[in-house]
Parts: sequence; C-alpha cells; structure tokens
Amino acid sequence: ADVMTYTHHKEIQVVSVPICPRLAQMTLRLEKVISDVLKRLTSRRVFFEVNPQRTSAVVLQKAAQKFEGEANLAEHANRPLTNEERGAIRADFGCAMGLMHGYVLLTKHGPKCAFGYFCEIDQSLRTPGAESTKQSIARRVALESRKEFSQLVSSLEQIVNDPDAPLFPKLGALETVVRGHFDSHARAHAQPSAPAQLPWIRPSPNSNESALPAATPPAPKERTTCVIIFTTYRDSVFEITQHLQMLADDRIRAAHFIGQGGGKAGRGQTQRVQQETVERFRKGEFNVLVCTCIGEEGLDIGAVDLIVCYDAVQAPTRLVQRFGRTGRHRAGRCVVLVNEGADAESHEKGVKNSAAAKRVLPKQKG
Repeated sequence: ADVMTYTHHKEIQVVSVPICPRLAQMTLRLEKVISDVLKRLTSRRVFFEVNPQRTSAVVLQKAAQKFEGEANLAEHANRPLTNEERGAIRADFGCAMGLMHGYVLLTKHGPKCAFGYFCEIDQSLRTPGAESTKQSIARRVALESRKEFSQLVSSLEQIVNDPDAPLFPKLGALETVVRGHFDSHARAHAQPSAPAQLPWIRPSPNSNESALPAATPPAPKERTTCVIIFTTYRDSVFEITQHLQMLADDRIRAAHFIGQGGGKAGRGQTQRVQQETVERFRKGEFNVLVCTCIGEEGLDIGAVDLIVCYDAVQAPTRLVQRFGRTGRHRAGRCVVLVNEGADAESHEKGVKNSAAAKRVLPKQKG
C-alpha cells in the first residue's frame, strides 16, 4: 500500500522548558540520595556510574541482570562474595532503580506526582502491610541518606500543599500550547460577519414571478479541532486533566483515557468507559484527550490536529506511534515538551533512534 498517499504534513516542534529554582534544589537533594546508593554499587565493582543524570533505571536493570548471571563469580577484595553481600548488592540495585523512577517523576512530571511515590517510601517502615519493595528502598536509603531523604519529602509536601506555589513549568508550558492551538484555530476559522441587506431582485416585465430577495450563501460549517496529550504515568494523566478542566476556558473540554488495569493511581477504565470516552471524543463532546501509551495505537478517532508529548520517549516505535496520531486526514502539528538539560538530550537521542523508522514512509512511496 502507498502509505504516503494517506499522510499529510506534520509540523514538529520541541519546546524547552526551564527548571524553576525551587524544583532544582529538590532535584539536587534527590541526586545526592541516589548517588550514595550508586557509590555502594561502584565500590563493589558491579556498576560504574555515580551521577544520576548519566544513568537510568533501564541501565541499572541491565547491570543487575548481568550481576545475577555472574553472581557466583563476583568477588570483593580477592575473595568470593558472601550470600549477605550478594543480598546487599541486589537490594542496592532495587533501591537505585526505585529512586531513579522517582527522579523521572520529579523532573519530568513535577512535585505532585513525585510526592505520593516518595511519601509511600518514607512511611513504608511505619505502615503495617506496606509494599515490600518500598520498605527495601527505605532501608537502603536509611544507611547513609535518611536525613536528606526526609528533607526531600518534607519539601515536596510543602510545595504540594501550598496554594500559592508556582505552577510546575512544564504544566504551564502545556497550558500555553493548548490555549495557543485553540486561539489559532479560532482565528483561522472565524465566521464572516453578516452580509449587508441585499436589494430586491425585480422580475422582468414579462415574468409572472414575485419579487424575491437575493439568495445569501449559507454560513460555512464550523470545523472542529481536537488535541491528544501523551504522558507516561496515570498520576500525570490525572493531574493534567484536572488542570485543563479547571481552566476558565470553555473551548477546552478535557477527558482522560487510561488502561483497564488497576494501580496505585486508582482503578483503570473499563472497556465500556474506554469506548464511551473515545466515542464522545470523536463526536466533539471532548476535544482534548489526555492518555497514557494506550492511546498510541489502535484507536479510530478521526482527525487530530495537535499532538503534545508531555514527556520525551527514546523508544523509536513509541515516538513514531505518538506522532502518527496526527497528519492522517489533514496537516497536523506535534509538540514535545522537554526540560532544559538532560531531558532535552534524551529527546534528541529518541529522535535519532526513530530516524530509521521515519524513513520507512518515503521508501514506501512509489
């Protein structure tokens, strides 16, 4: 099939968002906590990076898997590791991966998303029946960084509960993009002013017709526009949806769209609710759909004019799928929101990874 025949031009824009000083201070505190755990792993020679900005949960997971494959051969001070030492290394890998997940929540999705996660870790040792994974993270953090971690949780709680706290910069940038899109659409499809009263058309002298007013052309049908916002985590979906719903802008009608499974962020959507949400979006009852990866493929939702990626993804397939939700019926626009610094670099890496996939379409033409 000639795929290019059915695609239209896409404008792709990357918006770099500055990090606010208050969030930067919390990020530095978290980086110190993570670095303390990474240093223990490097001292055992099972990992070789102590800067959280230069690693990720995926890299840590691969290193942990490699350690498991070579655990019986691992040594320390020219002797085999004891079972206790192997257990400590496994626990530190798990702790580092858990903290890196929180690092992503804080830097890419904001303090509100991060607070709930870190608060659960902080309270896990005092909560009967708490998740064992979070208890393990708390124990490993307490070895060297208990004070810093408690201060981090306290700072997050203050900013989350402060009604006068500044809006998370990326959420503010998202609002600007969405409002700007509806502003542009309104200007481009504004209804023309009512025509002046036209003179009566007089029938010819030999005609039996009555005098009729000149016909006026019907008003053009207003073209609707819609937006899809992608974000990785449900907490982020709910925060974005709530923020857009609370705007004093009746042009923006937002709804969320998530998977069926349950989770810490609440129950998922049933298949019936999912179908109703998509149908109402297609009809224009909602014109902004905030969704997780479930919206990246397989949805028959008609024309979408704007795609906003709230967080950058490196997987080429996911990037192509997100961008592919627009440009199907008419020209579309894709906006990627990234934080200044490492997040912007991560997006650039994702774009390079997806370059080969993007070249598939031109090759299929002709």
